[in-house]
Formats: sequence, C-alpha cells, structure tokens
Amino acid sequence: MGRHDVAAYEYLSQAEHFADLFNAKFFGGRPVVDSEKLLEADGRTGGNGKNSQYRDIIKRLPNGARFVILAIENQDNVDYEMPWRIMGYDHAEYRRQIRQIHKQKRLEGSKAGKKLSWLETMMDAKDKLSPVWTICFYHGKQPWTGPRSLKDMVDLGDFPMEFNDYQMHLVCVDDVGLAENCNTQLGLLLRVLAARGDRKQMEALKNSGELDNLDAETGKAIAELADMPKLLEYVENDKQDGKDGEYSMCVAIDEMVAEGRQEGRREGMLQALVGLVKDSVLTVEQAAERANLSVSEFEAKAKEL
Repeated sequence: MGRHDVAAYEYLSQAEHFADLFNAKFFGGRPVVDSEKLLEADGRTGGNGKNSQYRDIIKRLPNGARFVILAIENQDNVDYEMPWRIMGYDHAEYRRQIRQIHKQKRLEGSKAGKKLSWLETMMDAKDKLSPVWTICFYHGKQPWTGPRSLKDMVDLGDFPMEFNDYQMHLVCVDDVGLAENCNTQLGLLLRVLAARGDRKQMEALKNSGELDNLDAETGKAIAELADMPKLLEYVENDKQDGKDGEYSMCVAIDEMVAEGRQEGRREGMLQALVGLVKDSVLTVEQAAERANLSVSEFEAKAKEL
C-alpha cells in the first residue's frame, strides 16, 4: 500500500468519514448509514493462506437480523482491471457467507446426531445472504480514464447478445455534487484534492473561508494526499503545542501557490534556454550551467518540456 493509500485508509477508516462517503455517494447526504452503528469487520476474504484477499476497509451495518457489508478500496492510480478486482472482492465475501451457512448447518446436524451430506448443507429457500456494496475511492491526480464496469473491459464486437454486466461504484474526488453532499470535513478534503494543481482554484478555496476551521485529522489527510509537506509540518507542530491548527491550511496554500509561481518562472526560463540551444545560440553545456543543472538533468528537463 503506497503512502497516499495509507493516508486515505487512515482517514476513511474512521466511522464518521466512512459513513459520510457512503451517504454522499448513494443517498444525497442523508444519514442512512449511521456511523455510530458501524461495526468493524475482518478485511480478509476468500479463506486462509495463499487464497486470502484483503479489503482496504470493510465494515458491517446492522440491518434487522442481518448486516449490510460496506467496503472501500482506495486507489491512487488508474487501474484498468478495477471492475474485475471489485467483482472478485465481492464474490469472495459472498463465498465466505455461503461457506458459513454450510458450516452452521453441519454444526446443527452434528448437534442432532446427524452427519449431513454436502447436498444437505447447501442453501435453501430460507437462507439469505447479506448484501455487499464496495466503493472504489479514486484520489489520484489524473482523471479516471479506466473502465467503470465489467462491460467496459469486454469487447463484444458485433455479437448480438445482452451482456450480464457488473457495475463498479467509482467515486472520484471531483465528482459533481459529492463534496456538497458530505456532512463532515471529508467534503473539504474532496474540494482541496479536486483543486490541487490549479493555483487559482486553491486561492479561491482559501479565500472562501471554508478552510478556516480545518481539524487536524483532515489537515493531515490533505497534507499527505495533496503532497503538501508544509501543512503536515504545521499540523504536527500544532498537535505538539496542543493547538487545533485551524490557520495552517491557509498558510500552506499561500506557500504552495508561491512555490507554484516560482516553478512556473523556472519552467519559463528552461523553455527559453532550450530554444537558445535549438537555435545554436548556446551549447547544451552552457544552457545546463545557466540552469544550474547537470547536462543529463538539463536534457531530461528538455524532453519533458
């Protein structure tokens, strides 16, 4: 699990944020998933040993005599196998439940002095499974260009047959209306992640006042997921000093915007030097020296430009 996925895991593992994401995605922000009722669940599915699969975050929500199984898979990069992966995780959870039914029937038979056959332990009309919902939470910087369902992974060609699809519940940080449907500071995290890389959006977000009361947990998650080390430094220092860090975000954004402007000026200078090399005004060695880079570093930067 990468650094960004660890940060997302730590933040969304908290019941209030976990419930908020599900409520924002499926219920328009209505508190259908009650964070106070969520129960921890074993993230391992598919049995023991080499056949085990581990969910990023999985919780159980009481639903009458049964449970609803809710899970989140954090994703930092575009994965073109993601719908198939999610289908596999969900299948493994349903298989675990079916095996538990088989086990329970064998146990009841044993108590009654009977050794049931495999057929006798299978599900019957009265047996039901707990439903499973999995969200793929994509927090990467690039737009999601991967498939959103199993059908997107399949080439049907001209074959005239309806495909039995498996839909993936994808959540991207910039999904329209998602942040507005949040009732915790998860919404602020989504807004910042959607605005990263855009200095004007970040300045507008800072000036809106939405970030004036940022809590330390959300500040840390933003610092890690948005690659803002200065903010992480402020949050950690405020924790040590017993402060809540409510102004750290604005200071960090100011510094990030300033660094972005500086980087923009440096990129402009490099573009000019590359142009002078192409026009044979400067040698590569002379241009690299003016850019305070080695020749290999300058050539690599030139390729990027």
